[in-house]
Amino acid sequence: MPLPYAFIAGDVARSSEVNANFNYLLNVLGDLVGPDRISTLKEFLMGNNSQVLFSATSQHYFQLGWNADYNHLGGGIFKYVRFVANKNATALRIGKDGAEFIQTSATSGDLDKQMNTTWALRATSGDDYMFFDPTWSMQTKDGTATLLEHYRLTYVPLQTPKAVYTNTAFADKESYTADVSTYSVVPRNAKMVKISVRIQSGSGGRSEIRWYPAGVTRSINNAIIVAAAANEVGAQSFDLALGTGANKSKWTHEAVGAIASTYVSILGYWI
Repeated sequence: MPLPYAFIAGDVARSSEVNANFNYLLNVLGDLVGPDRISTLKEFLMGNNSQVLFSATSQHYFQLGWNADYNHLGGGIFKYVRFVANKNATALRIGKDGAEFIQTSATSGDLDKQMNTTWALRATSGDDYMFFDPTWSMQTKDGTATLLEHYRLTYVPLQTPKAVYTNTAFADKESYTADVSTYSVVPRNAKMVKISVRIQSGSGGRSEIRWYPAGVTRSINNAIIVAAAANEVGAQSFDLALGTGANKSKWTHEAVGAIASTYVSILGYWI
């Protein structure tokens, strides 16, 4: 529909005509509520390639999405679909459940199954809390982390420590490398673990168990060592960095001298 009033060069417009045109444009977007507010049920689609969507179709939140079309299928069910193929997607949602970022790095496939909450602030009837996806890490470097100090780690204690060894013996020079994430309590993206180690040496003399991040050069200078004299017990709890790259989430330990008995438990992890 055309504007209520049309003008050509040289026309002198009345203020009432200008206001009528302005009110018409506002009413296309929604209803005027007071002098400076519009009420609307419409969504806004904008930006390059029309891939930015501002939506408040849900009764419980509004959402600003990039390359994340959000379609109501009926019955309160919504589905994400890409506006532009071969691009990732991000959404910011604010509503009754707080605020959250929903993202994926995937550029193809079913976007609705790929979009996951990576960070959220929740105000609930119980505890108020901040959530981080455990597959993500906080960093001090805005880019690909290559050193342990590029991470800003958070400690996660285990409700029940995970026993790894119970009364296990190791021969002199016996070594073992393990992927800690296979113990089911430590996520693969963890960077360090806190472990409790107790050893008892055999009668042949003093013994040690040395712990390393998998893949590093083994030497006494970069090992964490638990030692015990002959027939004696040695015990220690410590934080151990895990391997990186092909050795991600792995540790290595080796015995120096025969160890008659070893007890090891994972107390928590850093992520």
